[in-house]
Amino acid sequence: MRRSSAKVGNCHICGGYGALSFEHVPPESAFNDRTVVTPDTKRVFELRDLDKLPDLKGKQSQRGQGGYTLCERCNSRTGHWYGSHYAAWVYQGAGYLARSKGAATQLAYPYHLLPLRVIKQIVCMFFSVNGARFREAQPQLERLVLNNESRGLPPHIKIYVGYLHADRSREAGVAASVQLGDGVRATQRRVYSEISFFPFSYILSFDSPAPEHEMLDITFFANYGYNDFATLHLPIPTLSVYTPFPGDFRNRETVLRQAHRERDL
Repeated sequence: MRRSSAKVGNCHICGGYGALSFEHVPPESAFNDRTVVTPDTKRVFELRDLDKLPDLKGKQSQRGQGGYTLCERCNSRTGHWYGSHYAAWVYQGAGYLARSKGAATQLAYPYHLLPLRVIKQIVCMFFSVNGARFREAQPQLERLVLNNESRGLPPHIKIYVGYLHADRSREAGVAASVQLGDGVRATQRRVYSEISFFPFSYILSFDSPAPEHEMLDITFFANYGYNDFATLHLPIPTLSVYTPFPGDFRNRETVLRQAHRERDL
């Protein structure tokens, strides 16, 4: 989290206009301290062989994943309140994921954490991933993160988590997907934002059914108090990220198999 006078704009959390500081998403202390490459999604549609997806070039950031999204005050306050506690959650998850070696589809381990501080950091990350006007549509989330004692998420919002068993990251502002139904199945529309960065993937969902891929609902983290410590046994599913498309947690083998099947039709 460094100060910069070269970047100005509206803070994604408080909305104030002025100098913006670089906000790591996730925090720098949560394994986000090395060079990352964001693939150019436009080039995906030009590929004839999806096996070449890992070779796609994109924008490179030497300082980690993130951007100039927060004013210095919001950056410092939220980092002080929530950052180290989020990192502790991440270190536990990374250890459990490494222990499993990707052999399980769901891992149930005990977490020792301050749940409210963890979920507030996750919400801060979604502020950065989305545009500066996101706060205008979600004023309750602004109040939640700027008052460290505030608790509870609005009823139309849910947050889901899954282990990220992949060597790539992905993030997306608010997007929508429609799953067409037939017969007794109803058409489902989902509105969500995504952050996937080792060792977790998160979905922030708005007035929507659960994600198409199984994930654990951790919305209840927001009901704890600021100083409430808990030990929670969390059955978190494992996911994979291969394509750059938000909400797509298919692994490489599934993507290629389905692509070949559609090509043969």
